[in-house]
Amino acid sequence: AVEVTKALSELPVMVTGGWRTKVAMMDALQKGECKLIGLGRPLCGDPDCSKKLLDGSIDELPRYESTLSVGYWLFRPVMWLLPRSIKHLLQLGSVQAWYYKNMVQMALSGKTDLAFR
Repeated sequence: AVEVTKALSELPVMVTGGWRTKVAMMDALQKGECKLIGLGRPLCGDPDCSKKLLDGSIDELPRYESTLSVGYWLFRPVMWLLPRSIKHLLQLGSVQAWYYKNMVQMALSGKTDLAFR
């Protein structure tokens, strides 16, 4: 982001992906490394988390991707038979499905379903 900001000095640079702590975000903004920070995955589980971050209720956004074990129960009987790469792909696909499910849930009801596993 720093090199892009220098190269495009006339345009504001927006970054997204992996930002979770208020300290890191504020540091990047104050140093002029970017003008905007986009949030995605944390909002899929808690649509109000950006507000909570700004008002000081939280200092770090949720990291759902590191705590979810979606779908594992379904494959448990055969998991030990599968190669590690297939297990990894199943987990990634299941976690991605959790995010999509919550986006649809928000669109339909305005709420997320953190219990969906």
